[in-house]
Amino acid sequence: MGTMTVRHSYRLRTSPGSERELLAEWDRDRWVWNQCVATSRAAHLAQQECGPARLDKLLTGWRAEHEWLREGSSVAQQQTVRDFGAARAKALADRKAKLPVRQRRGMPRFRRKNEALPSLNYTLRGFSLKEGRRCLANGIGLTVVWSRELPCAPSSVRVYRDATGKWWASFVARVPVEPLAPTARVIGIDWGVTETATTTDPGFELPHAQHGKKAAAALAHYSARWPVGALGRARRPQPGTVGPRPMRPRTTTTWPN
Repeated sequence: MGTMTVRHSYRLRTSPGSERELLAEWDRDRWVWNQCVATSRAAHLAQQECGPARLDKLLTGWRAEHEWLREGSSVAQQQTVRDFGAARAKALADRKAKLPVRQRRGMPRFRRKNEALPSLNYTLRGFSLKEGRRCLANGIGLTVVWSRELPCAPSSVRVYRDATGKWWASFVARVPVEPLAPTARVIGIDWGVTETATTTDPGFELPHAQHGKKAAAALAHYSARWPVGALGRARRPQPGTVGPRPMRPRTTTTWPN
């Protein structure tokens, strides 16, 4: 019996203070990523190697040079270097395999603050779980919304923010593979157009949802309320009027001397 890697994502509850700390951590990791991109491009022009081992040594020098960088988690910054190395290696492998351009993995690019979404990776020594709260390195405490239990102790976690501004934690765990019990039953499935799936067992057939008919009915309903071309037939306001109603003429009163 083997094992497989699974991911379980959970919603995070962040306070204003913890969110500021996460964004500050993301700024440090983004700076490390951009430094890796610049170093890789310079090494390419100089026809030199630029592997993860060299970038790890450079990271040690960067942390010794910048005090604000040492304030961040070394685990997250090391994971940033490893993620960059994996992305660069995949791009070079696709280029060497002469895959079509549309199928190739592009070379890593600079991450701009207003374009890239925050994402932090931590290994097992970079986070801990305590009483329903997840305490990251550097003392960042976050509340996890446990929608389901983890199958086992996680080996790593990725903290990220989606496009709607919500924070999530994606735990990685290795679980044993449990094969299903063999049965003597078989089923045939035919994917169709009028019916989503027709099977040899009527209990498993999938009828068509008819989304197109529902959308056409809704479109006809709203089109009847506002006929096509109604805006084009609308009369333009005449000079001296505001909107569809004409302005009332101004009346003056003449008083006797």
